[in-house]
Amino acid sequence: MSENHRKHRISTVGQAPPSQPFTLFIPTGTKNYSIRISIAGHGQQRIALKTAFYPDALSLAYRKYWDAVNKAESGQPLKIKTTESLIKEWMNLSRPPELHQKTSYRQTVMTRYFGSFIGNQSITDKTMTAYQQWRNTYWTEETGQRPHLFGISTCKARGCPYKESGQAYQNASYRLNKESP
Repeated sequence: MSENHRKHRISTVGQAPPSQPFTLFIPTGTKNYSIRISIAGHGQQRIALKTAFYPDALSLAYRKYWDAVNKAESGQPLKIKTTESLIKEWMNLSRPPELHQKTSYRQTVMTRYFGSFIGNQSITDKTMTAYQQWRNTYWTEETGQRPHLFGISTCKARGCPYKESGQAYQNASYRLNKESP
């Protein structure tokens, strides 16, 4: 018996007509429907429909299927890639030897700015416009002034003598100035 049959009991498979291009089923341990879509060249994809009502699930299944087909036909990936994976792919592209000197710097910049702003959102034109506005004020607003509060590894991680009470974090070059009492 295959792993798939053990995971999804036969009795939980939806009563969809056999002519459907997807499989509608209820995974073990949940009441909600899911679909399994197979598109040539893109493998298999499982999508949770988040509804227990069969007519709604069937309608959503068709919508999700046609969305996947449209993405496949237009050359888009069916699964949304995370910003982290895109940064890793970009860093692994082949480059001339003189550009390899800046690899760690580029990875730091991409992770600190682009990765921390986008997170796991899908990247769109609106996202990029908001990113440009955010990036223009990064060092003057909260995140750049006190990056350690936002989980950003910077001067403090390198052993700089930064202390919250006695010194102020100034800019990207990590200059430290004494604050007047």
